[in-house]
Amino acid sequence: MLVFIALSAFAQETPTLTEDAAPRTIYQAVTLVEFDKVKVDGKLEGPSAALTIESPPRVHPSLIVLRASFDDEMAASVAHLK
Repeated sequence: MLVFIALSAFAQETPTLTEDAAPRTIYQAVTLVEFDKVKVDGKLEGPSAALTIESPPRVHPSLIVLRASFDDEMAASVAHLK
């Protein structure tokens, strides 16, 4: 009970602000920014890129020679049957 009485002694009411006493923020209608008086130095940095040039596809000659006819082999097989 003694603790309750001691704690209630420290309680304070927060003052309430009325409409007239509330702080107001007033903004200017136009904000003017002048860039003529400021000198800006910088380096333009873009995305890193690499130029890639693709060469046309290479055409390699075939290492396999296709035969146009098998006349010699057919004649040899017929001679072998006789």
